[in-house]
Amino acid sequence: MLNLMMTAFTALLFVALTPGVLVTLPPKASPIVAALTHGVLFALVYHFTHKAAKHVIRRLKNHEGFVSEYTFPPKINNGQMCAAQTCMCNGAEIAENGRCQ
Repeated sequence: MLNLMMTAFTALLFVALTPGVLVTLPPKASPIVAALTHGVLFALVYHFTHKAAKHVIRRLKNHEGFVSEYTFPPKINNGQMCAAQTCMCNGAEIAENGRCQ
């Protein structure tokens, strides 16, 4: 979920900083100069905002219940005792309060 939201942030930033969407810098410049200027502007804005955006997205993600409460059962090898409620034996079988066969 975090990667998808960061991708959306990057895409929106790119679209907003495309020449002619919000502003064209420098005014009355050739399309190549405007594209290069906006490319540098995008790189600078992204460099200074992506960590803050990632932090905000993580806080929103944790606050709104996107985090799963489920944890995978511990893995144990054959012959070992399962100390938890359930354990994964060899990655497929589940042992219930017992020993892996």
